[in-house]
Amino acid sequence: MIAAFVCLQGCGYRSTNSHNVLSSYKTITVPYVEGDTEGDVTSQVIQSVCQSGAWKYQTLEAELILKVKIIDTKIEDTGYNRFFNQNAQIKRWMVPNEQRMSILAEVSVIDEATSKVILEPHSISADVNYDFDPEFNETNLVGFSLAQYNFIENAQRIARTPLNERLAENIVDYLLNSW
Repeated sequence: MIAAFVCLQGCGYRSTNSHNVLSSYKTITVPYVEGDTEGDVTSQVIQSVCQSGAWKYQTLEAELILKVKIIDTKIEDTGYNRFFNQNAQIKRWMVPNEQRMSILAEVSVIDEATSKVILEPHSISADVNYDFDPEFNETNLVGFSLAQYNFIENAQRIARTPLNERLAENIVDYLLNSW
C-alpha cells in the first residue's frame, strides 16, 4: 500500500484534498500574465495547471480566474573567477561568471460567476542559478564546456525557461495546497 502511494506521488498524481478552498471548482482560466512581455510565463502557467489534473483549463467561461502579475525580476552575481590578461595592464581581476535570476509574482484567484476573490493576492517566487563565460575573456571557454558555459546574454535567455517552469510549478503547488 505504501509503495503504491509513493509510486503515484512520484508520477505526479495528487489525491483530492477536500479541505482545499478550490476543490469544489472544475474549470479554470489563466488570462495573460501582467508583465509577461513574451507570453512565456503565461504559457508555462497554463501548462502546469493542465498537468496538475486538478482543473480543466478553458479559455472562456471557466469557474475560476487565475490572475498572475509579475512584480519583479532580478539578476545578481553569485560567483566570480579571476581574469588574467597578459597583454593589457590588468594582470588579475575578479569577474562574475555565475548569476542567480529570480522572479516574484503576485497570484490571486477569482470566482468568475460572483467576481468574489477566493484567494487574496499572494507573493510567489522562483529562482535559478547559471554559469556564463565573461565576454571579454581571451579564451573561448564555450567550445570546451559541453554547453554548460555560455556567453551572458545567451545564458540569461536560456535560464528563463527553467525559471518560468519553477514559478509555474510553485503557483500550482500554492493553488493545490490552499486551505
